[in-house]
Amino acid sequence: MQPRYFISVGPGGNSAMQHENDLPFSTSHNDVRIDSDQPLLVIARPQATIVILGWCHPVAARQLDLHNPDHLSAMIAMDSSKLVKSLWGSYVVLMYDDVKRVVSILRDPSGGMPCYYRCFRGEVVIASHMDILRKRKYIEYTFDDNELGRHLLFPNLRTNRTCLAQLEELPAGYQLRAGCGAIEFS
Repeated sequence: MQPRYFISVGPGGNSAMQHENDLPFSTSHNDVRIDSDQPLLVIARPQATIVILGWCHPVAARQLDLHNPDHLSAMIAMDSSKLVKSLWGSYVVLMYDDVKRVVSILRDPSGGMPCYYRCFRGEVVIASHMDILRKRKYIEYTFDDNELGRHLLFPNLRTNRTCLAQLEELPAGYQLRAGCGAIEFS
């Protein structure tokens, strides 16, 4: 079963409330809060924190061992392109840099785990399922007529836009960076 999760990045991130206790596992760090229905793998070091949602395995156990503290420290130092090449599975990784105060969300290259996001009142909210955002009143089911028409004409052309207004999907293998009120997509 795919994990269900909600991530809030921004001034209200640490104080975001759970909705009806539907996501019982949670962690928070500065302006970031993560709620999930499955346990989270949290790797914390003095200047950075990584949280892995979903499941993943190292491509080569000699290069990256998730049970070795030295390898975990090296994982924090990796840039996202190296990290995505070293892990295989269905996952979303959150990396928080305490020095730069930047949060990066990385989606696995297979796209096996959904990852929707929206900027809302100074926050970036990210979730595995649209209904999580709707229940928390971050989106309404308002259709984007232009995107709906594009999707009907070209159903196999995937973009980051969804047919819901103001809701986007992080494409497989891409990264979203949020910090200091700005977001960057790469």
